[in-house]
Amino acid sequence: MPLGPGSLRATLIHNVAAQRVWLDRWQSFPAPRFPNGEGWTLEEIFQEQSAIDNELDSYVNSQTDQNLEGLIEYRNLKNETFQHRLSDLLLHVLNHAVHHRAQSVHFLKRLNRTLVGGLDYIFYKIANPTLLLNEKVAQGARAFGLEVGSMELPYHAPSIDMLQRYQNYSDWATVRLLNQANQLTDQQVDRDWQMGQGSFRKTLLHIYDAECWWQKNWNNESVPFPRSPSDLSTNELVERWKIMATKRQKALESMGQAGIEKTVHCDFGGGPHRFRVSESMIQLCVHGTLHRAQANNMLRNLGVDVLPIDYVVYLREMI
Repeated sequence: MPLGPGSLRATLIHNVAAQRVWLDRWQSFPAPRFPNGEGWTLEEIFQEQSAIDNELDSYVNSQTDQNLEGLIEYRNLKNETFQHRLSDLLLHVLNHAVHHRAQSVHFLKRLNRTLVGGLDYIFYKIANPTLLLNEKVAQGARAFGLEVGSMELPYHAPSIDMLQRYQNYSDWATVRLLNQANQLTDQQVDRDWQMGQGSFRKTLLHIYDAECWWQKNWNNESVPFPRSPSDLSTNELVERWKIMATKRQKALESMGQAGIEKTVHCDFGGGPHRFRVSESMIQLCVHGTLHRAQANNMLRNLGVDVLPIDYVVYLREMI
Protein backbone atom coordinates (compact mmCIF):
# COMPACT_ATOMS: atom_id res chain seq x y z
CA MET A 1 0.00 0.00 0.00
CA PRO A 2 1.20 3.60 -0.59
CA LEU A 3 1.94 4.10 3.10
CA GLY A 4 5.23 4.42 4.96
CA PRO A 5 7.78 1.83 3.81
CA GLY A 6 5.08 0.18 1.66
CA SER A 7 3.93 -2.89 3.56
CA LEU A 8 3.30 -3.97 7.13
CA ARG A 9 6.33 -6.27 7.05
CA ALA A 10 8.59 -3.55 5.64
CA THR A 11 7.35 -1.08 8.27
CA LEU A 12 8.08 -3.47 11.15
CA ILE A 13 11.53 -4.23 9.72
CA HIS A 14 12.27 -0.51 9.30
CA ASN A 15 11.53 0.07 12.98
CA VAL A 16 13.84 -2.76 14.00
CA ALA A 17 16.62 -1.59 11.71
CA ALA A 18 16.43 2.03 12.88
CA GLN A 19 16.68 1.03 16.53
CA ARG A 20 19.66 -1.21 15.78
CA VAL A 21 21.50 1.62 14.02
CA TRP A 22 20.96 4.06 16.89
CA LEU A 23 22.04 1.55 19.53
CA ASP A 24 25.25 0.96 17.59
CA ARG A 25 25.87 4.70 17.27
CA TRP A 26 25.48 5.26 21.01
CA GLN A 27 27.91 2.45 21.71
CA SER A 28 30.43 3.83 19.19
CA PHE A 29 30.39 0.89 16.82
CA PRO A 30 32.69 1.80 13.90
CA ALA A 31 30.09 0.77 11.31
CA PRO A 32 26.51 0.78 12.60
CA ARG A 33 24.60 -2.28 11.46
CA PHE A 34 21.46 -1.69 9.41
CA PRO A 35 19.73 -5.08 9.13
CA ASN A 36 18.44 -5.68 5.63
CA GLY A 37 15.63 -7.88 6.87
CA GLU A 38 14.61 -8.89 3.36
CA GLY A 39 12.55 -12.04 3.53
CA TRP A 40 12.33 -12.07 7.33
CA THR A 41 9.39 -13.97 8.74
CA LEU A 42 7.23 -12.32 11.38
CA GLU A 43 8.83 -14.62 13.95
CA GLU A 44 12.30 -13.41 12.93
CA ILE A 45 11.15 -9.77 13.16
CA PHE A 46 9.73 -10.46 16.60
CA GLN A 47 12.94 -12.13 17.76
CA GLU A 48 15.07 -9.23 16.53
CA GLN A 49 12.75 -6.67 18.14
CA SER A 50 12.84 -8.57 21.45
CA ALA A 51 16.64 -8.69 21.36
CA ILE A 52 16.84 -4.94 20.70
CA ASP A 53 14.33 -4.24 23.49
CA ASN A 54 16.54 -6.14 25.93
CA GLU A 55 19.69 -4.37 24.73
CA LEU A 56 18.00 -0.99 24.94
CA ASP A 57 16.79 -1.64 28.49
CA SER A 58 20.24 -2.79 29.54
CA TYR A 59 21.92 0.21 27.90
CA VAL A 60 19.57 2.82 29.40
CA ASN A 61 19.74 1.26 32.87
CA SER A 62 23.54 1.46 32.75
CA GLN A 63 23.51 5.22 32.16
CA THR A 64 23.75 7.83 34.90
CA ASP A 65 21.68 11.01 34.76
CA GLN A 66 24.88 12.80 33.79
CA ASN A 67 25.46 10.39 30.91
CA LEU A 68 21.90 10.85 29.66
CA GLU A 69 22.46 14.59 29.41
CA GLY A 70 25.90 14.14 27.83
CA LEU A 71 26.59 14.63 24.13
CA ILE A 72 26.80 11.76 21.67
CA GLU A 73 28.67 12.34 18.41
CA TYR A 74 27.49 10.29 15.44
CA ARG A 75 27.42 10.21 11.66
CA ASN A 76 24.19 9.88 9.70
CA LEU A 77 23.74 7.79 6.57
CA LYS A 78 25.08 10.73 4.50
CA ASN A 79 28.26 10.66 6.61
CA GLU A 80 27.43 14.03 8.18
CA THR A 81 28.55 14.50 11.79
CA PHE A 82 26.22 15.68 14.56
CA GLN A 83 26.22 15.97 18.34
CA HIS A 84 23.12 15.68 20.50
CA ARG A 85 22.22 14.78 24.06
CA LEU A 86 21.74 11.07 24.60
CA SER A 87 18.34 11.75 26.21
CA ASP A 88 17.20 13.55 23.06
CA LEU A 89 18.38 10.73 20.82
CA LEU A 90 16.53 8.22 22.99
CA LEU A 91 13.42 10.33 22.63
CA HIS A 92 13.92 10.42 18.86
CA VAL A 93 14.06 6.62 18.67
CA LEU A 94 10.89 6.27 20.73
CA ASN A 95 9.06 8.96 18.77
CA HIS A 96 10.17 7.47 15.44
CA ALA A 97 8.67 4.15 16.50
CA VAL A 98 5.35 5.86 17.37
CA HIS A 99 5.24 7.37 13.87
CA HIS A 100 5.70 4.03 12.15
CA ARG A 101 3.41 2.13 14.51
CA ALA A 102 0.66 4.52 13.39
CA GLN A 103 1.28 3.26 9.87
CA SER A 104 1.29 -0.35 11.07
CA VAL A 105 -2.09 0.16 12.72
CA HIS A 106 -3.51 1.40 9.42
CA PHE A 107 -2.16 -1.64 7.55
CA LEU A 108 -3.94 -3.82 10.10
CA LYS A 109 -7.13 -1.77 9.74
CA ARG A 110 -7.08 -2.23 5.97
CA LEU A 111 -6.73 -5.97 6.61
CA ASN A 112 -9.80 -5.89 8.88
CA ARG A 113 -7.76 -6.16 12.07
CA THR A 114 -8.32 -3.55 14.76
CA LEU A 115 -6.66 -2.67 18.05
CA VAL A 116 -9.05 -1.67 20.82
CA GLY A 117 -8.16 1.84 21.91
CA GLY A 118 -5.30 2.03 19.45
CA LEU A 119 -1.77 2.62 20.70
CA ASP A 120 -2.17 5.87 22.62
CA TYR A 121 0.21 6.31 25.55
CA ILE A 122 -2.77 6.84 27.82
CA PHE A 123 -3.96 3.27 27.18
CA TYR A 124 -0.50 2.01 28.01
CA LYS A 125 -0.82 3.84 31.34
CA ILE A 126 -4.20 2.19 31.98
CA ALA A 127 -2.51 -1.17 31.49
CA ASN A 128 0.55 -0.10 33.52
CA PRO A 129 -0.86 2.42 36.01
CA THR A 130 0.83 4.58 38.58
CA LEU A 131 -2.71 5.40 39.78
CA LEU A 132 -5.34 2.65 39.84
CA LEU A 133 -8.79 3.20 38.35
CA ASN A 134 -11.74 2.72 40.64
CA GLU A 135 -13.30 -0.69 40.16
CA LYS A 136 -16.40 0.51 38.32
CA VAL A 137 -14.38 2.42 35.74
CA ALA A 138 -11.93 -0.47 35.47
CA GLN A 139 -14.76 -2.91 34.76
CA GLY A 140 -16.08 -0.65 32.03
CA ALA A 141 -12.64 -0.37 30.45
CA ARG A 142 -12.22 -4.15 30.49
CA ALA A 143 -15.69 -4.59 28.97
CA PHE A 144 -14.61 -2.24 26.18
CA GLY A 145 -11.63 -4.52 25.55
CA LEU A 146 -8.84 -2.53 27.18
CA GLU A 147 -6.08 -4.06 29.24
CA VAL A 148 -6.38 -2.72 32.80
CA GLY A 149 -3.58 -3.05 35.34
CA SER A 150 -4.45 -4.18 38.86
CA MET A 151 -1.27 -3.06 40.62
CA GLU A 152 0.16 0.44 40.96
CA LEU A 153 3.65 0.75 39.51
CA PRO A 154 6.37 3.11 40.76
CA TYR A 155 6.10 6.62 39.33
CA HIS A 156 9.24 8.24 37.94
CA ALA A 157 8.62 11.87 37.09
CA PRO A 158 10.22 13.24 33.93
CA SER A 159 11.91 16.62 34.08
CA ILE A 160 10.05 19.74 33.02
CA ASP A 161 12.91 20.40 30.60
CA MET A 162 12.31 17.08 28.83
CA LEU A 163 8.57 17.69 28.63
CA GLN A 164 9.15 21.16 27.24
CA ARG A 165 11.52 19.89 24.55
CA TYR A 166 9.04 17.23 23.48
CA GLN A 167 6.18 19.72 23.38
CA ASN A 168 8.26 22.26 21.44
CA TYR A 169 8.97 19.52 18.91
CA SER A 170 5.25 18.73 18.63
CA ASP A 171 4.50 22.40 17.95
CA TRP A 172 7.23 22.59 15.30
CA ALA A 173 6.08 19.41 13.53
CA THR A 174 2.38 20.34 13.55
CA VAL A 175 2.91 23.87 12.24
CA ARG A 176 5.28 22.50 9.57
CA LEU A 177 2.55 20.14 8.32
CA LEU A 178 -0.07 22.87 8.35
CA ASN A 179 2.16 25.25 6.42
CA GLN A 180 2.80 22.59 3.80
CA ALA A 181 -0.95 22.21 3.31
CA ASN A 182 -1.57 25.92 2.76
CA GLN A 183 -1.53 25.65 -1.03
CA LEU A 184 -4.05 22.82 -1.17
CA THR A 185 -7.71 23.25 -2.09
CA ASP A 186 -10.53 22.61 0.36
CA GLN A 187 -11.39 19.51 -1.64
CA GLN A 188 -7.88 18.16 -1.12
CA VAL A 189 -7.63 18.86 2.62
CA ASP A 190 -11.12 17.38 3.10
CA ARG A 191 -10.56 14.23 1.05
CA ASP A 192 -11.44 11.15 3.09
CA TRP A 193 -8.51 8.72 3.22
CA GLN A 194 -10.20 6.34 5.69
CA MET A 195 -7.22 6.91 7.94
CA GLY A 196 -7.01 8.69 11.27
CA GLN A 197 -9.94 11.08 11.49
CA GLY A 198 -10.55 10.70 7.74
CA SER A 199 -9.21 13.87 6.14
CA PHE A 200 -6.14 16.00 6.66
CA ARG A 201 -8.20 18.86 8.12
CA LYS A 202 -10.11 16.63 10.55
CA THR A 203 -6.92 14.90 11.66
CA LEU A 204 -5.09 18.15 12.46
CA LEU A 205 -8.19 19.60 14.14
CA HIS A 206 -8.38 16.48 16.30
CA ILE A 207 -4.78 16.97 17.48
CA TYR A 208 -5.56 20.59 18.34
CA ASP A 209 -8.83 19.73 20.11
CA ALA A 210 -7.03 17.13 22.25
CA GLU A 211 -4.53 19.78 23.35
CA CYS A 212 -7.33 22.15 24.36
CA TRP A 213 -9.22 19.39 26.18
CA TRP A 214 -6.27 18.34 28.32
CA GLN A 215 -5.56 21.95 29.28
CA LYS A 216 -9.13 22.16 30.58
CA ASN A 217 -8.57 19.00 32.60
CA TRP A 218 -5.39 20.45 34.14
CA ASN A 219 -7.57 23.32 35.38
CA ASN A 220 -10.09 20.86 36.87
CA GLU A 221 -12.65 21.82 34.23
CA SER A 222 -14.58 18.68 33.32
CA VAL A 223 -15.85 19.32 29.81
CA PRO A 224 -16.79 17.11 26.83
CA PHE A 225 -14.13 16.61 24.19
CA PRO A 226 -14.25 19.80 22.06
CA ARG A 227 -14.93 19.96 18.34
CA SER A 228 -13.46 22.89 16.42
CA PRO A 229 -15.35 24.19 13.36
CA SER A 230 -14.96 21.61 10.61
CA ASP A 231 -14.25 24.29 8.01
CA LEU A 232 -11.43 26.01 9.93
CA SER A 233 -8.68 26.96 7.47
CA THR A 234 -5.13 25.68 7.90
CA ASN A 235 -3.95 29.29 8.28
CA GLU A 236 -6.43 29.92 11.10
CA LEU A 237 -5.48 26.66 12.76
CA VAL A 238 -1.80 27.70 12.72
CA GLU A 239 -2.71 30.88 14.58
CA ARG A 240 -4.91 29.03 17.07
CA TRP A 241 -2.19 26.46 17.60
CA LYS A 242 0.37 29.15 18.47
CA ILE A 243 -2.01 30.70 21.02
CA MET A 244 -2.74 27.29 22.54
CA ALA A 245 0.99 26.41 22.71
CA THR A 246 1.72 29.65 24.55
CA LYS A 247 -1.00 28.82 27.10
CA ARG A 248 0.47 25.36 27.54
CA GLN A 249 3.94 26.78 28.08
CA LYS A 250 2.65 29.15 30.78
CA ALA A 251 0.71 26.32 32.42
CA LEU A 252 3.83 24.15 32.55
CA GLU A 253 5.92 26.95 34.00
CA SER A 254 3.32 27.73 36.67
CA MET A 255 3.00 24.08 37.70
CA GLY A 256 6.66 23.49 38.41
CA GLN A 257 8.09 20.04 39.05
CA ALA A 258 5.70 19.36 41.92
CA GLY A 259 2.71 20.30 39.76
CA ILE A 260 3.44 17.83 36.96
CA GLU A 261 3.50 15.00 39.51
CA LYS A 262 -0.03 15.73 40.70
CA THR A 263 -3.17 13.85 39.64
CA VAL A 264 -5.39 14.99 36.79
CA HIS A 265 -8.92 13.63 36.34
CA CYS A 266 -10.53 13.20 32.94
CA ASP A 267 -13.47 11.38 31.43
CA PHE A 268 -13.15 10.14 27.86
CA GLY A 269 -15.93 7.63 28.37
CA GLY A 270 -16.90 5.22 31.09
CA GLY A 271 -16.27 7.48 34.07
CA PRO A 272 -13.40 9.47 35.57
CA HIS A 273 -9.86 8.26 34.89
CA ARG A 274 -6.81 9.34 36.90
CA PHE A 275 -3.33 10.04 35.57
CA ARG A 276 -0.32 12.07 36.55
CA VAL A 277 -0.19 15.47 34.85
CA SER A 278 3.16 14.55 33.30
CA GLU A 279 1.64 11.35 31.87
CA SER A 280 -1.08 13.39 30.18
CA MET A 281 1.57 15.71 28.72
CA ILE A 282 3.47 12.77 27.26
CA GLN A 283 0.15 11.45 25.96
CA LEU A 284 -0.36 14.70 24.05
CA CYS A 285 3.03 14.45 22.38
CA VAL A 286 2.65 10.76 21.49
CA HIS A 287 -0.93 11.34 20.32
CA GLY A 288 0.25 14.18 18.08
CA THR A 289 3.05 12.08 16.59
CA LEU A 290 0.66 9.24 15.80
CA HIS A 291 -1.84 11.45 13.99
CA ARG A 292 0.84 13.52 12.24
CA ALA A 293 2.10 10.28 10.70
CA GLN A 294 -1.34 9.87 9.15
CA ALA A 295 -1.54 13.50 8.02
CA ASN A 296 1.97 13.29 6.59
CA ASN A 297 0.96 10.35 4.45
CA MET A 298 -2.17 12.17 3.25
CA LEU A 299 -0.05 15.06 2.02
CA ARG A 300 2.38 12.69 0.32
CA ASN A 301 -0.48 11.01 -1.55
CA LEU A 302 -1.73 14.45 -2.63
CA GLY A 303 1.61 15.05 -4.32
CA VAL A 304 3.01 17.44 -1.71
CA ASP A 305 6.81 17.41 -1.37
CA VAL A 306 6.61 16.58 2.33
CA LEU A 307 9.34 17.84 4.63
CA PRO A 308 10.68 15.44 7.29
CA ILE A 309 9.16 15.78 10.76
CA ASP A 310 11.39 13.43 12.77
CA TYR A 311 12.45 14.58 16.23
CA VAL A 312 16.10 14.32 15.21
CA VAL A 313 15.44 16.63 12.25
CA TYR A 314 13.96 19.14 14.69
CA LEU A 315 17.12 18.85 16.83
CA ARG A 316 19.35 19.52 13.83
CA GLU A 317 17.29 22.49 12.67
CA MET A 318 17.35 24.02 16.14
CA ILE A 319 21.18 24.13 16.20
